Amino acid sequence: MRITVSFSLNSDRDSDLVSWLNGLPERERSLAIRKTLRVGLGMGNITHADLYRAIQGLGQRLQSGVIIPVVNQDDMPVEEPADIAASLDKLGL
Repeated sequence: MRITVSFSLNSDRDSDLVSWLNGLPERERSLAIRKTLRVGLGMGNITHADLYRAIQGLGQRLQSGVIIPVVNQDDMPVEEPADIAASLDKLGL
């Protein structure tokens, strides 16, 4: 059974989303939105508070003089579907 869900975007506040949606091929928008929602839902139980605490802990470690190695992003494996990569590239970020 097909279910249609509508929602509104604010052209100022949601300009990043508007740009992303406008950059998608018209016949592939629904699929891209579903994939994006599923990725977001797959984040598990991580909250903004969890992220905030982790960032605070990192800040404290840096202030205490702990050296944190930097990883060259070019050496990191990327498992990104081609269609998602193309959509992200269109954002121009």
